[in-house]
Amino acid sequence: MLKLERDIKFRTLPEHFKEHLSFFPHFLIKQLIAGFTFVMLDLLVLLPIIYPMIDTTFYLTIPFILLINIWAIRLLILNPEKTELESILFLGAIGTVGSYSVFILIQKMNYYVLQVNSLFYLMASILLYIVVICFFSYIKVKKFSTIIVLKKKNEQHSTFTNSIITISVPAGYMVAQIVINQSLSIMNTYMIVIFSLLLLFFTDMAVKYIHRYLFMKSNLNVVKLSKKI
Repeated sequence: MLKLERDIKFRTLPEHFKEHLSFFPHFLIKQLIAGFTFVMLDLLVLLPIIYPMIDTTFYLTIPFILLINIWAIRLLILNPEKTELESILFLGAIGTVGSYSVFILIQKMNYYVLQVNSLFYLMASILLYIVVICFFSYIKVKKFSTIIVLKKKNEQHSTFTNSIITISVPAGYMVAQIVINQSLSIMNTYMIVIFSLLLLFFTDMAVKYIHRYLFMKSNLNVVKLSKKI
């Protein structure tokens, strides 16, 4: 984690550092919290988890999703000026819960729907998931490991992240149209691909905002808080 020198001023930092040390506008943060919680997590992830109902996947995910929903309601009630830093941590937490829940959901579909019950496949999936997390973490840490970072590289990573968001939703619609007359097995295979894109989105979100929270905590002298900690 990069600790900036005490004499560094916010205005002298590169643009991606400024963004990483800035909060969302107060009118926007509540919309983000509500959207990510009640649409991205509850609608796109929770519903496929509870239907069809499988006890194992239900109990592995519901406690975390429930806690996130309670936390979200709390943040929506409170004055956003008092929860600026906490809201950044929340976004990292919902990314973590979303990523984990989607991973469990994919295993549910593979095991109970596609009948892929190989222990080797499960272990390979877990290993690949860990590699994905490490990759996103490495990219984020490297990006802020020094103040001198090429702007072009920053734009490339941002484009990659935005591409995941942009592609996921229309891809879901296109896949639904393609497989509407196909067998249930093929449709579920396509859905696993869509959920895999969603897993990448949530993983990137988790790494990004957890790193952002820790980066802000380490450099509060250059962070502009509405309420002093």
